[in-house]
Amino acid sequence: MVLVYVELRPAGVYSYQKPLLEKLKQRFPAGVYLDLDAFSEDYLTAQAGRLLAEADKSAVYFACTEPEAPLGPALHLAEIIIRRPANSLVILQGKQPRLEKLFGNRENIVFAQNPSEEEFFQQLENFCF
Repeated sequence: MVLVYVELRPAGVYSYQKPLLEKLKQRFPAGVYLDLDAFSEDYLTAQAGRLLAEADKSAVYFACTEPEAPLGPALHLAEIIIRRPANSLVILQGKQPRLEKLFGNRENIVFAQNPSEEEFFQQLENFCF
């Protein structure tokens, strides 16, 4: 299972501590994890894209603090997810109208918005394990 954690925040706002990501790593230690933000380098975005494209099971968690936050690499990852023949789990925490439109009503995507932490863990467990 591959999980890509994407943090979408306005320019100049950074969060180095990601408690949810740490909890995920503890609860699902066999997973492969990569975290990005809206300003990540191209090589990190490319690596995330390769991991998602090659994975049997994949999940992407978008943490969006503001609806108008720049998408940056999230848009490229969204294209990869949409084109995957295998199902993907996509979680959007927060509100981001463009991502909601991209992921809503797609047969190959299990999409959830604003689940509680425990609901997210349960969805991940049901989908990937």
